[in-house]
Amino acid sequence: MSILYLVLAVLLAGVCAAAAAADLTRQPQVLATVQRLGVAHLLPLLATVKALAAAGLLVGIAVRPLGAVTAAALTLYFALAVAFHLRANDTLGESAPPAVFSLLSAGCLVAAVGS
Repeated sequence: MSILYLVLAVLLAGVCAAAAAADLTRQPQVLATVQRLGVAHLLPLLATVKALAAAGLLVGIAVRPLGAVTAAALTLYFALAVAFHLRANDTLGESAPPAVFSLLSAGCLVAAVGS
């Protein structure tokens, strides 16, 4: 087992689980963001995707192909989030978190495939 994958998977799973919980409890900051980005109607779907991603990363510790597919999907998910933030003319502070998570997801993918 790759220690790098383990660390990145647990970190990203925590981020995704916390984000899913914030989506499901309709936190004010989340609502403001999805409304500004024009995707408020997708909030339940986004929460589901994040929750499933957290599960996929953790199960991927034992079933590496699932971890790799999940990491690839998260890389795309967060890259699209960056695109939506840029389209909305958000600040760097608003666009940076999904960019960082996209890079971490890509690192997780590399670690999953490389081990």
